[in-house]
Amino acid sequence: MNVMRAAGSLRAGILLVIWSSCATAGFAQSSPLPVPQLTPAPSDCRPATGVACPPLGPTAGTETRRAEEVPSGFRDAMRTIGQDFVSFPSTKTFTLLGASGALALVGTAGDRALVRNLDGTRLPVFRAGARMGGLEAHAGLALGTFVAGRLSGNKEVTALGFQLIRANLMTQAITHGIKFATHRVRPDGTGSSFPSGHTSTSFAAATVVQRRYGWKVGVPAFALASYVAASRVNDRRHFASDVIFGAGLGVAVGLTVTRDNPRAGSFAPVVTRGGMAVFWTKTW
Repeated sequence: MNVMRAAGSLRAGILLVIWSSCATAGFAQSSPLPVPQLTPAPSDCRPATGVACPPLGPTAGTETRRAEEVPSGFRDAMRTIGQDFVSFPSTKTFTLLGASGALALVGTAGDRALVRNLDGTRLPVFRAGARMGGLEAHAGLALGTFVAGRLSGNKEVTALGFQLIRANLMTQAITHGIKFATHRVRPDGTGSSFPSGHTSTSFAAATVVQRRYGWKVGVPAFALASYVAASRVNDRRHFASDVIFGAGLGVAVGLTVTRDNPRAGSFAPVVTRGGMAVFWTKTW
């Protein structure tokens, strides 16, 4: 048993190192959310003279956006975290929680039957899920990314780490609040089953990554989150309905902490010979 736990911890540690390395070395370069920089026009640029005028980009570029996402200090960080909780109640949040809650309610009808069918069939492939989705792994990933960004001076990595920290804090607070209110017994007989904290935290992190870097990074992130969710059912730590609602809660939290992220497109005014025009730029 100790060997199995050590192997699980090793896998989680390797995953943490890989994610931190990717955040430091690759995410800043692969971001699909660049914003055009301000391009100064020549002094003799006049629409009436026929002299071509370059596009005038927005005054705030990518670096400005990243700087605004990084807290200036502890007080600024606490203010942002507090605003996360204020912003959580929204139409989008209630829609997500309502849909996942309805699916979880339907799923409760087959919870016990699924546990009976899986009795004695714990697949070894899911053994690492408990470590990967645990608080230690997610807190280490978030803090490690934030510290790596600070030490390297990379605002993009720092901003990613800060959003992961915020997602962790909000997910843990809401998840444990619901656990305390429901007191649902787990399949293995222990308490605090609903919802799955491993699942909610994993899906919150996956949503943050997808919102910042698009689906090329989001798909594997959600695949890992789904693996964690499946492992909780496989290990008899949660019913299927627990992980269904946990996934919806995680996505809602992830959308909340990334609410200020710019969309993958931008508008820019352009001076033309005949007057003005507006260009819309989208990164594919």
